[in-house]
Amino acid sequence: MGEFNEIRQKIEKVLNLNLKRVYVVTFNFYSFYWIYKLIFIQEVVTWEDWFLWFFTTTGMNFFVKDNQDIYFKKKKKSN
Repeated sequence: MGEFNEIRQKIEKVLNLNLKRVYVVTFNFYSFYWIYKLIFIQEVVTWEDWFLWFFTTTGMNFFVKDNQDIYFKKKKKSN
């Protein structure tokens, strides 16, 4: 039973890491689309639109800083 739990934990760790990476990348695309829409597409933009964009992107920045494991790290070659 211990072997099963170890395998499950490894799979869960890999899935969580990949979901975090996908979440950050998709949020970045959406964030740029959102700011583009505010600047070029919408005719009337209120202060609340800018406020929401700022705080959600700031929140994502804190999420990335708290989750440093999302970065790809180069593996050292051992000879």
